[in-house]
Amino acid sequence: MRTIPVTLRDMVQLGLYGENLQTFVDHYEEKFNAISIDGFEFAPTSLNYSFAQMLSKVGATVLPTYVDPESEGYEMPLGAVEGKTGNIPTQKLYYSVNRVIVREQMQLVQRFGEAALDDEMADVMFGLLDEGTDGLIQAFWNALNHQRHQVVSKGEFTINATNNPRGYKGVTIGFNMPAANKDVLTGTARWWTNEAHTTEGSASDPIEYLKTRVKAIRRTLHYSGPLKMEISQDLWDDMLTHSKVLSRLASYLYRTIESDTVRLNAIKDLDEDAYKEAMRKIIKVDEIVIRETYAYVAKPGVNADGEPDLIQERIDNFDPKNVVFIPTGNLGKIQGVQPISMGYDPEKIAYAMGNRLLIEQEDVPRTHSINVNGEMAQLCVPNAIRNMYISTVTV
Repeated sequence: MRTIPVTLRDMVQLGLYGENLQTFVDHYEEKFNAISIDGFEFAPTSLNYSFAQMLSKVGATVLPTYVDPESEGYEMPLGAVEGKTGNIPTQKLYYSVNRVIVREQMQLVQRFGEAALDDEMADVMFGLLDEGTDGLIQAFWNALNHQRHQVVSKGEFTINATNNPRGYKGVTIGFNMPAANKDVLTGTARWWTNEAHTTEGSASDPIEYLKTRVKAIRRTLHYSGPLKMEISQDLWDDMLTHSKVLSRLASYLYRTIESDTVRLNAIKDLDEDAYKEAMRKIIKVDEIVIRETYAYVAKPGVNADGEPDLIQERIDNFDPKNVVFIPTGNLGKIQGVQPISMGYDPEKIAYAMGNRLLIEQEDVPRTHSINVNGEMAQLCVPNAIRNMYISTVTV
């Protein structure tokens, strides 16, 4: 029986069905192009790892001045503009194609020769590459989504042991949010006074607080444009169990019913959209958006068998203690660089996400492994931070 030597490169090419890596990665563009980072658009890639933030606060548009026909007009006051710069952090992640399956396929080729390099084996290799590449690209999109929600719900982006357990820590990127834009409830004014959200603050009234907060944003902080409220799914769900919220919504939606008990029973059958629309009208915002609460990171730990292993840990995307009010529409730009690919084998690299994500294959013959590495340096930079408002309402 004739056998042939086979390399990891042969196995990769079989799974690519004759395409190069870039063409293979391009197939994912249609799927991932449908993803958007709400409020943030991609800026053109830069040549250096720095971001530049231009902050503008547009004042109220004043009336023109009445003058006689021969007189000059008066200058219109414009919002102040200032800048901020900083460094864009780099993120890396890779997946390893299942080495057990790769080794098994290589042994089949070694034993049976070219006959083993059939469509069935190609499908096996394609499946491994497809699953990993799809997940790798998704992971980097998830990273931008996490950045967006952290920036919006906290006014800054922090890299720490929670969201970066295996990398560097202790880095906070601030974006010049004015101190007056943040409000923190304390004592019994907090919606709940314990982390489990089982003990309501005796002085708390969530809907009345939100209504007053919106009024202050417009009257005291002088924001006059369309306003959107954002809140995490967990905080929203808990808020709809708060006794003051239920009572207020019941009175608003069933004002013709005199009995409090009957009103409270009636709202139990309403769906989330009905609650959201009623609250939107009461507090006077243009939109209420409920954000997903969780992301996941991998960190060193112990698996179910008690062995040291990488484990998945759930973390917060949107801060579950905060309610935010932001302008509708554009909030800022996603700024970053195109990672350097010089020095790599051209056949083993590809770009995705508009040249923002570098994908590189690494063959590891010693362990019969194929690693696919991803690298990205992009940051959500808010330019509307002067018109973003955060309320911390619970512990």
